[in-house]
Amino acid sequence: MGDEFSSSWVVGTSVSVGMAVLGLLIAAFRNTSTKLAGLHRKIDSHAEKHAAENKDIREKYVRRDDLTKELGHIEKSISELKQTAKENQTVVLAAIKESN
Repeated sequence: MGDEFSSSWVVGTSVSVGMAVLGLLIAAFRNTSTKLAGLHRKIDSHAEKHAAENKDIREKYVRRDDLTKELGHIEKSISELKQTAKENQTVVLAAIKESN
């Protein structure tokens, strides 16, 4: 009777310890899962914030190469206007000299 009691005690203790370890593992995995879900929410909120900032920047600011190209066009137009103004001034001065 002593062997049966000691073997059932060992089995019962082993099952209890196994259940406790299993419970601890489940609790640890759930805790980790909860933390990961919180991190995912935080990352998603940061991603949404960055997407909104990027959209705002694209709408309000220009790229440097686009700006340089447009400034080049403006400088060329101003140069052409300057040349046209000089030509017009020469024609007007010539007309004034002829009339005198």
